[in-house]
Amino acid sequence: MQIVYCDHVGNSVMLATAVSKKSGSAVIRNKFRRRVREAFRTYPGDMSPGIYLVSSNSDSVTVKLSVITRVLSEQQMFLKSKSVVTE
Repeated sequence: MQIVYCDHVGNSVMLATAVSKKSGSAVIRNKFRRRVREAFRTYPGDMSPGIYLVSSNSDSVTVKLSVITRVLSEQQMFLKSKSVVTE
């Protein structure tokens, strides 16, 4: 699983997912998308405004919600530290 972040003008958080058909059936791909949306919806901290693209390969389609939340948390900590350094 990979999360790509792109800064944009505005204060909104946008989410896009990309899952290959090689990852599995539509049921498996949709479960992954639902878990990603839930991780973003229930994220406890403030999200950095921007566009997030979450892509998956065939191995990461079955990751649990807790793993997605942890990866998102790590990325948010990185983005916060990066914005502190540049300001």
